[in-house]
Amino acid sequence: MPERTAASGQESTSRVWAGTEPSRANDINGWQIVVADSLEPAHLGLQREHNIASEVGAGAHGPAIFIWRSQQALIVARGQTHWPGFEAAAAALAQMGWPVLVRRSGGGAFPIGPGTVQNAMMARYPELGMSMEGIYNRLGALIGSSLAEFGI
Repeated sequence: MPERTAASGQESTSRVWAGTEPSRANDINGWQIVVADSLEPAHLGLQREHNIASEVGAGAHGPAIFIWRSQQALIVARGQTHWPGFEAAAAALAQMGWPVLVRRSGGGAFPIGPGTVQNAMMARYPELGMSMEGIYNRLGALIGSSLAEFGI
């Protein structure tokens, strides 16, 4: 059954993306905003992000933003796993309660935890029809709309 979000009053539907648990999803300006309703183990949040990106990339869904929070971890890009000493550093961090997870997309290393909010913007690039500046402006507007759901 659809629910209404308190902040926006918009109808929200439960949406199951391949390999994911149900999430709240709203459509804002043609973008599907998928919000994980609970604190995720970091590896599951990354897997859900990848699943949504795969479906969007395959054309099964339109553009989406996935918003989630997780337990603490350090996320690194695949290219960083080849750096000298990476394995030893990852093992040491895991011993200190900071599992190191490899993100399939690009970027650099960043810590995540209960006090952070992760968001991933996923769209088929040719369909966007805008510059990188336009993409980032769109991302900012979509994040603002999404945060409004939390009363922020």
